[in-house]
Amino acid sequence: MSGEVHALFSQYENEYCSKSTELARKTQAIGSLSGEMRRQKQREADSDMKEADQIIKRMEMEARSFSPDKSRSMLAKVREYKADLQRIRTDLQAAGIAAPGSRILAHLPQLQCGALV
Repeated sequence: MSGEVHALFSQYENEYCSKSTELARKTQAIGSLSGEMRRQKQREADSDMKEADQIIKRMEMEARSFSPDKSRSMLAKVREYKADLQRIRTDLQAAGIAAPGSRILAHLPQLQCGALV
């Protein structure tokens, strides 16, 4: 059963990594768009942000289902992903108010998604 639960956490982790990469790309694209295309991309990014939040919540619940010694590394990953998502959220907010074409986004997330340490 432990392997199944760990596999579920890894699945959530992969989902989050894909979603956060997609979000970062959309956020970066917003800076070069204007008008309805820009608003549409912002709506998509907002929806993706909600999905990413839900994935992180599921990861955290899954990690907490382990004993403390086993969950420690998973919870550290969850904290890292929460911080990453907050950076993306900040970038998204900045992109939403910046003029089209401005270079406000200095980075895409530099995540080390994947296997637990």
